This record gives sequence, structure tokens and C-alpha cells, in this order.
Amino acid sequence: MLSVEYIAGFIDGEGTITINTNLRSRGIPRVSIVNTNYDVLRLISYTINMWGVSNSIYTDCPKVSSRHKIVHRLQVYDKQAVLTLCEVLLPHLVIKGEHAKIVIDFIKRRRMEGRQGTTFKELEKAMITRIRGLNRRGA
Repeated sequence: MLSVEYIAGFIDGEGTITINTNLRSRGIPRVSIVNTNYDVLRLISYTINMWGVSNSIYTDCPKVSSRHKIVHRLQVYDKQAVLTLCEVLLPHLVIKGEHAKIVIDFIKRRRMEGRQGTTFKELEKAMITRIRGLNRRGA
């Protein structure tokens, strides 16, 4: 089992905390880690499963050249799992702390919206825009 600090550092360096959008929804919170080392992703997967965070690991074969390595992606899509993971990691994230705060707030506001019928559409758009800016290369 890995430490929370190790996993936070790994996500700071190799991970993404974001909100995906598509035509059918106003946002899907997601945490993912991409790496060529399957074993380390398996250890992270095992550890976060122990915290109650459901996740999956996918393998992507190189499309450009046979010289490229096979890449593995650990993904967390379930809203409750993303919320739990972000809350556990937040005190230990150095680079992606603001990302985690936005995703936590996004999920909690979504829950309020579902219960009270309140719309947060403009605020959600602002959150998605902010997290996209944080995730932009070179930002």
C-alpha cells in the first residue's frame, strides 16, 4: 500500500484533475494518471480502492510509431469516487490543489442542484473554464 503523500505527488506530476464536457452533460469530474509503468498504476489503484475509490486501468497502444511505449491510464470517473479522492489528496497536493478544490466544489454544487432544483449553470461554466486554464500546457 502506498502513502497518500506518494499518490498526491504522483498525481501532481503525472495526473490530471479536470471536468470533461460533452453534448449531453454540463460536466463530468475526472481524475486520471497516464504512465508507461503499469505496476505503479496497479499499486495506486489498489491503494485508492482501499480508500473506497473505484477506478479502472486502460492500456493504449502507440499509434504513431513502434518506438513509442505502451501507455496505461488509471481513471476515476464516478462522482463520489472523484470527490473522495480529491478530498483525501487535497492537503498533500502541491501543484494540483486548486484543481482539486474546483472539482470538489463542482461536485458539491451539483448535489445541491439535484436536491433543490437550483441552477448553477453560469457558475459551472466558470469552473470548467478555470480548470481548463489550469490544465493548459505551460500554465
